[in-house]
Amino acid sequence: MIVDPDFLSHWRTQLLADTLGADPCAPLYVLRIWAHCQLRKAWRFEMPPAAVKAVCKFAGEPERLEAALQASGYVRREGEFIVAVGWEEHNASLVAAWANGKLGGRKPKAHQQPPENPRVSDGLSDGNQGGSDKRREEEKKPSASSARPTVPCPYDAIRDLYHEKLPELPRAKLMSDVRQRALRKVWGWVLSSTKADGSRRATNADEALAWFGDYFARASANDFLMGRGTRSEAHANWRCDLDFLLTEKGMKHVIEKTELAA
Repeated sequence: MIVDPDFLSHWRTQLLADTLGADPCAPLYVLRIWAHCQLRKAWRFEMPPAAVKAVCKFAGEPERLEAALQASGYVRREGEFIVAVGWEEHNASLVAAWANGKLGGRKPKAHQQPPENPRVSDGLSDGNQGGSDKRREEEKKPSASSARPTVPCPYDAIRDLYHEKLPELPRAKLMSDVRQRALRKVWGWVLSSTKADGSRRATNADEALAWFGDYFARASANDFLMGRGTRSEAHANWRCDLDFLLTEKGMKHVIEKTELAA
């Protein structure tokens, strides 16, 4: 199982912790889900919120945990199933090894025992660490007054704002996994980043949606993005769309090439 070096400081991990009231155990919840994927050799499970809570060893309400995991982009709910978003892509070599094993795999050399699979744990040691970790979770459990509301990404609402503010651009008819991931990434950035003056771009869902409305309105004033004026031969037939506006390059066009920073 691959864990990136910046996992603890990644904005998604920080968003998860913030959404759960600055829960210091937030990274453990994600690692336990990933360990479950490796143990079960899958990344999509028929699992209710209570089961997700059990896998993560979360001390609070199961719906609150799952909403926070979805808002930070680590899981996705598909009816009765829960999906560890992007796990199979990030661990492609491991998934390929599983598939190779189902086909019989490579024959072991003579007089050589095939290597055993590494033992997969849930992130806790076999000693008393589990008990102490549980006590730490209970001690750090946020109070009702300190808990922040969850902020799941409203895909359809953002798409509606795009259609409203930019009717000239191609309509976004589908909501694919790739597009959802891009929306979640920008949504999380809006809720966790600050402007040049140090103020937060958004602190709740309403403010974040207002930011997107303003962002799309700014895009409509950009002559290059809207196809107004003379273009180079390389961009003669190019059209801006929702997907481009969700990329880093698209955001630079809109945010940095305006008088006021978004």
